[in-house]
Amino acid sequence: MALHVPTGGQSAGTTDLSLTASTTIDTDALTIGTALPSGVTFDNWAQANGPELAVLHVRGLSIGASALVTVIGSRSLVVLASDVIAVQGTIDGGAKATRAGAAGSQAQAGPGAGGVGLNTQTYYDSGAGGAGYGTAGSKGGNSTNGSNTNLAGGAGGTVQGTDLIASLVGGSGGGNADRLTCETQVGGNGGAGGGAIQLSTPSTITIAGAVLVGGGGGAGGTNCVTGGQNWGAGGGGGAGGAIVLQGSSITVGGVVAANGGAGGGGAGVGNTGNANGPGAHGNPGDDGSSTLAHGGALQGAYSAEGGDGATGSAAAVAGTANTQGQGNGGGGGGGVGRILFKTAQATTPGTVSPAPKVTP
Repeated sequence: MALHVPTGGQSAGTTDLSLTASTTIDTDALTIGTALPSGVTFDNWAQANGPELAVLHVRGLSIGASALVTVIGSRSLVVLASDVIAVQGTIDGGAKATRAGAAGSQAQAGPGAGGVGLNTQTYYDSGAGGAGYGTAGSKGGNSTNGSNTNLAGGAGGTVQGTDLIASLVGGSGGGNADRLTCETQVGGNGGAGGGAIQLSTPSTITIAGAVLVGGGGGAGGTNCVTGGQNWGAGGGGGAGGAIVLQGSSITVGGVVAANGGAGGGGAGVGNTGNANGPGAHGNPGDDGSSTLAHGGALQGAYSAEGGDGATGSAAAVAGTANTQGQGNGGGGGGGVGRILFKTAQATTPGTVSPAPKVTP
């Protein structure tokens, strides 16, 4: 039986589904960007301890080498097949900045959400914390205030769930930087959480392309245009989501990744990001993808770098502290998500990040 899916939803489809061109799967609308072939159905089912599931019932699934299949929506995606699942292209259920992946959380939401950045006086803003899931997120960078004491960055989000992924749910969102004092603008928004994808079949699963559920990168600090002097700190990176592969054998020659998003950099001097005044928006952190997500780069005086997101081999990095005074800390990096291979045989010459839990 397919994990997470209730008994009533366990039937596979009677026709193969082949996606050869780029498309979007929407787990709310229950659409795949093209007409469903006869014998393929897409419906939703309750999950005992998590968000609703959008279950795509097929006989076999093939993703062509040139196809990018983007997965969005509030439900986790389950592909339930009875024959071979072969991914030559890319299935991407990751967050993109503040847009959550399927069943991922928005910024500053979810059980492992990063802590908010802080503000004191007018110019001192600390970075927000990255979110946690399979590993902890990292804290935002401090800011030194006029008394030479550190204004602490937002805390990193904590580890959530277990390796067996009892609930198929995406990652939490990174923290937001504090609201600026000169306007109603908000400092760097946190990155959203990566999504949740499950591929289940009693047959084989081959990933020659990629399955991705990375966390979103935190936004750079905002340039507050009124007065042209007050600039904000960076947002925290979102946590990677969850991937479950369930088959008689699993071969990964490509990439399966649930890496964390990076923190955004603090705003600083210069007009490269925004022509309105002497300040410039901080640089955003990279979204989690198949490789390391780098924190938002330094943006001149009063800025600080965001922290890198976590990968399978590296923990999330804290946002850089600004020690000049009157400065803006970087956002912390987000933690990785979780990956489960339920199979009797796993062969992984490619990249799996973080390392999967493998269980028969």
